[in-house]
Amino acid sequence: MRLEHHPDLPQLTREEVEVLFVWDYYDGPLSGALQWRGRRFWFAAVLSDSWPADQPEVFQVHDLADEQWRRIDDLNDLFQKHVASSNESRDPSLYYDDPRVQAWQDPAGEMVATLRLYGEAPAVPEL
Repeated sequence: MRLEHHPDLPQLTREEVEVLFVWDYYDGPLSGALQWRGRRFWFAAVLSDSWPADQPEVFQVHDLADEQWRRIDDLNDLFQKHVASSNESRDPSLYYDDPRVQAWQDPAGEMVATLRLYGEAPAVPEL
């Protein structure tokens, strides 16, 4: 799925947002959660049609419903417990084999802004 760039929406800068976590990553963040104006939003990269694709320069910023955030939070908690944890008993297969993870699709919501990073991807927060 290709996302479209909408120049008529507010264009945010890296300094205006805080990346809370990265959901999809390939040579840099592609989607995840950010905080802007004291609220959480979903960001998703506007991808190039060329291959190899450059790192995304523009991200769409979406406002999501509470139910969508509950699903995201549940899956992120599962990821933290079974994949990101330094606990010796962690088991990544409990995350990757979970049917909710396998059925995952980026959430849709009202696009409220774009985030232009001029070739830079948002920094991945340290765990």
